[in-house]
Amino acid sequence: METTKNCTKFQDHPKHLIMVSEMDDTEENTKRRLVSVQINNLTVSDSGTYQCNAKTHDAKTAMGHFITLAVQSTHVDKM
Repeated sequence: METTKNCTKFQDHPKHLIMVSEMDDTEENTKRRLVSVQINNLTVSDSGTYQCNAKTHDAKTAMGHFITLAVQSTHVDKM
């Protein structure tokens, strides 16, 4: 089982672009959020386990699924 200790933490800088969209679910009286993460200039060192951990303004927390990213290097010949 994965733990959050082993996860890479996204920092707020140009390498990571985090986008959140929110919708009200009136039938269940809840809010639904879609979180997208873009990693710019992906390298082998970005390989690892990631998990969405969010805190609200009133200190409630939510944790999402684990995602394992395996980046492989490819050799590109320059002409």
